[in-house]
Amino acid sequence: MNNKILVRIVLLFSSFIVLASSIGSKSLSYVLEDQYGNEHRSVNNNGKRQLLFLADRSGSEFTSNWTKVLEPLYRNTIEFVALADVSSVPGFLKGFIKGKFKDAYSNPILMDWDGKLFEYYNCPEGIPTILFVDNKGIIRYKISGKGTNSELQMLNEVINQYLSK
Repeated sequence: MNNKILVRIVLLFSSFIVLASSIGSKSLSYVLEDQYGNEHRSVNNNGKRQLLFLADRSGSEFTSNWTKVLEPLYRNTIEFVALADVSSVPGFLKGFIKGKFKDAYSNPILMDWDGKLFEYYNCPEGIPTILFVDNKGIIRYKISGKGTNSELQMLNEVINQYLSK
């Protein structure tokens, strides 16, 4: 019985370290196209605070739980960047998938065909990962979840702390 508890504690601590591992580090540079073929470079965003929303197909179902609350609060102070993990899409379907994104979203969705950002940030499958990046490109907070009230509250507290500086 004690071994099971110890294993759970170790797993919980390990997952916390993975989530916290990118906090305080520089965000990963990228050059990605959106569904309209427009190129987006992370270096173009220097000097802006950002919320990066990273989601795979099933995780995208929960992204609106985050954005419907955060966007009205921070639309004038933080840039919102949506990133889609489309690494599982076969090459011959890329055009079709871009078309589906055009039909579904009017805002730019950056398409990570290689999944490098999702791998680098260790994003879990099935739920979005949100990164708060300060105006110097440093990751100040990372959270993965469905956008529950408690998750939103934690993120809001961090954002408000940085905005008050």
